[in-house]
Amino acid sequence: MTGGFKKQSPTNPLPPSTHRGPPSEAQLVAKIKQICVIAGMSAENVAREREDNYQPLERPTYEQDRYEKFRVEALKLADTLTDEFYRSAAVRFIIDVSIRAGDFDDAHALLKHVKVDFIRDKIVASYPQLTRPNLSDVIRK
Repeated sequence: MTGGFKKQSPTNPLPPSTHRGPPSEAQLVAKIKQICVIAGMSAENVAREREDNYQPLERPTYEQDRYEKFRVEALKLADTLTDEFYRSAAVRFIIDVSIRAGDFDDAHALLKHVKVDFIRDKIVASYPQLTRPNLSDVIRK
């Protein structure tokens, strides 16, 4: 006697998309997340180099350039998002990679662009230092 469960073939409740237009905002957020994962690989090296106190002319620029290139690409894509939820989610990924690189001032500035409360709360829970004011913003140069 065989088991009472029959192996079912997976079914897709939605038909394949025939839409060939620009990617949806959800797809853009997924792309931003992928870009941030790639940028994060360089971000960790950038942070390590900063901790080792490399002088700017001595610092290897490949990792810094790579990190900045991907971060700028992610920011440009995030700028195209119109839905506040998707935009806030994308900014969270960019904040995460900025923190990994030690760019706390940039992460702090980006936090202002997170409009969805529960996403903002998760960011603040992960990085409470972002809620403190930047002294560089308080003191005029």
